[in-house]
Amino acid sequence: MSRSRLVGTSLFSRIIDSAQTSAIYLPDTHFYFQSRNKLPAPGIPPTGVDITTQFVEISNRFIASDTYMGSTADYDGPYDVAEIQTDFSSGTGRVYIGFKITSATTFYSDLPVAGVQVLTSNKSAILYSWIFHSNTGGSGSAWTTTQTAVGTESSVGVFAVTPAVASGATYFGITAGANVNRFNWATSTGSSYTGAADGISSTYESTIMPVGNSAISQSSGTYYAYVETSGSTRYQCHVMKGPSVSIPEGSWIRIAHAVTGLAATPQDPDDCLYVAVY
Repeated sequence: MSRSRLVGTSLFSRIIDSAQTSAIYLPDTHFYFQSRNKLPAPGIPPTGVDITTQFVEISNRFIASDTYMGSTADYDGPYDVAEIQTDFSSGTGRVYIGFKITSATTFYSDLPVAGVQVLTSNKSAILYSWIFHSNTGGSGSAWTTTQTAVGTESSVGVFAVTPAVASGATYFGITAGANVNRFNWATSTGSSYTGAADGISSTYESTIMPVGNSAISQSSGTYYAYVETSGSTRYQCHVMKGPSVSIPEGSWIRIAHAVTGLAATPQDPDDCLYVAVY
């Protein structure tokens, strides 16, 4: 399932004319528009989306691993890369990744995150690049994880907590393994039809990740971050956070991910991978 990234001018005009909220999200497009109540002065482009008062869903699509692989083997295809521009203006903050378990059969919800980048507002340079390529997290070794679910939320597109609440949770170092209720570094998973075989190359520590579906090939023997979901409760939410860094207003965040699973009991690509800055 590919996401359309084209929005007609007339539709854009109608949405802006009728806007009553501070931002508008178009389902199944991952396009965001500021409403006229929040439009910048003429000549000044919008500086991003509010991902500070709320977690925002960012995943590209669901990948039916059984269809792609033709077997029970872990998905070995390329990662998708999503992006979002943040209007965060507080200077120093952290990138938060939220994960929600959405498959009706929960152990088919393992969702690999191979790397996170923060780019300048014009996307010309990398500010930070965390590629989780080794069993200690690669350049993302300073990332930490909650160790219990932060909450449960069944509403589509809504995370269980706000970034402010998530910032007050207790976090622990991420280790290699397959522990439930927390993020792990892993290369392959124990469950069929879910997760991925490998992560992505460490070359992306200094190379901008391209955006789109099937954007980055897997690199043999590398790791990624994921929450083991065997025995978990559907709609539980889990969080990992990055180190405290300076994040200029208008920065872009890119996330390499793969929403894999069994075609018969898919993860919800509108409700599984969230991002925030706080």
